[in-house]
Amino acid sequence: MKVGTLVSSYKWGKGIVIEILTYKPRKPIRVCWLDPRKGQWWTNFPHHKVTTSVVWQNSVTIISEGE
Repeated sequence: MKVGTLVSSYKWGKGIVIEILTYKPRKPIRVCWLDPRKGQWWTNFPHHKVTTSVVWQNSVTIISEGE
């Protein structure tokens, strides 16, 4: 997986990988979510809206990976 990869998550929706964190074993990545899914607890409060998060690589599906 590379920076700029388009990924999808059941919980968060679609996003773009903006950073690959280097420690192991699960290889965490930082993702900027394009449009976080509605109905989550933070969408009720505009000042709590989250658009980036750190997730494990194995918890997302790769849609398109750049060259």
